[in-house]
Amino acid sequence: MKAALLRTWALTAGGLGAATLVGCSMPNSSNPTLSINQAKVSGDTASLAMQIDNPSDMDLHVESANWSLLYGPLPVAEGDWDLGVSVPRGSSYQFSRDVRFDAPPLDPNAGEVELTGSLDVRTVGDQGNTALHGAGFSASRKVSR
Repeated sequence: MKAALLRTWALTAGGLGAATLVGCSMPNSSNPTLSINQAKVSGDTASLAMQIDNPSDMDLHVESANWSLLYGPLPVAEGDWDLGVSVPRGSSYQFSRDVRFDAPPLDPNAGEVELTGSLDVRTVGDQGNTALHGAGFSASRKVSR
């Protein structure tokens, strides 16, 4: 009888411990990503259709993007975009921009663009040590003409 009571107590305590661990799990604080869905180059301008994905468990506010565009082997433009958009947990934000080249491309027939930079991101609400404050990105896409 004592052995059965001890076994029942051990199973109950183990189950409570497992439930406590599950209840205290850390939120998914994966960084947002920026990708290029479509890129078109015409003369000295690139038209980019992009997407910011928020895979985390937290709602985010994306203030801005600081970026550099490579076309051919060298950078052809750089700048900042003020975005000021909210991207809820598990969702995406799509946007497009036309980028005028600051410098002529070394290879005007290059087949790909690459956009690198950083996002100024803030977690909506207080998430303590798991709050997000920024994220880097590197995205490339074959160009159409």
